[in-house]
Amino acid sequence: MNKNITFLTLLVIIISTCSYSCGDDYEPKPPAPLDGEWLNEKRVLKSNDPTVDERVNSMFVRDAELLEIKRIFDVNESNPNTGAISTLAVNPQNGTYARNRKSTYTAKGDSIFIVDGILGYMSGTNIISGKRLTTVTKVDKQAIKAIITEIGGDINIPMLDDIEGVLTIVDYKE
Repeated sequence: MNKNITFLTLLVIIISTCSYSCGDDYEPKPPAPLDGEWLNEKRVLKSNDPTVDERVNSMFVRDAELLEIKRIFDVNESNPNTGAISTLAVNPQNGTYARNRKSTYTAKGDSIFIVDGILGYMSGTNIISGKRLTTVTKVDKQAIKAIITEIGGDINIPMLDDIEGVLTIVDYKE
C-alpha cells in the first residue's frame, strides 16, 4: 500500500512538472530585437572622397532638421532572419511622408544584407545595444548618388569615379 502511494505521488509530481514546463504553444513570442520602429539619430558617410563626405553629411544634417527619419523593421515571423524595412521621412508639421522607401533584408548574426530598389544591394553589420541600433553598410558610387538624390541634393557634384565608402546609421527606439 505504501509503495502505491509513493508511486502515485511521484506520478502526480511528474505530470504536474511536465504540464507546467511544457508551456502553451500559443503564447505570443517576444518580438525580435530588430523588429519595430527605430528613429534616426544620425547618418554619416565616410568615403575615399572627403569633399563628397562633407557635402553629403551636411545634407544629412539639414534633412534631419526638416524631417523625422525612421526605419521600421518588419521581421518575418516564420523566418526571423528575414524581413522588410520601410525607411520613412515624415514632415513633423503635417505628418505627411516626404519619402517612403521599401527594402528587404536578410540577417545572420550581426551581418545584414539589404536589397533596396533605389540604393541597390548593400552588406554590412547591425549592432543593437540597449535601445540603440547602429547599421554600418558599404556603399558604392550608385548608392551614394541615390542617397544624394533622395535627400534632395545634386547628383552632378564632382566625385571620384571609384568612390566607395561606409554609411553609418544610428537609430534609437523610444
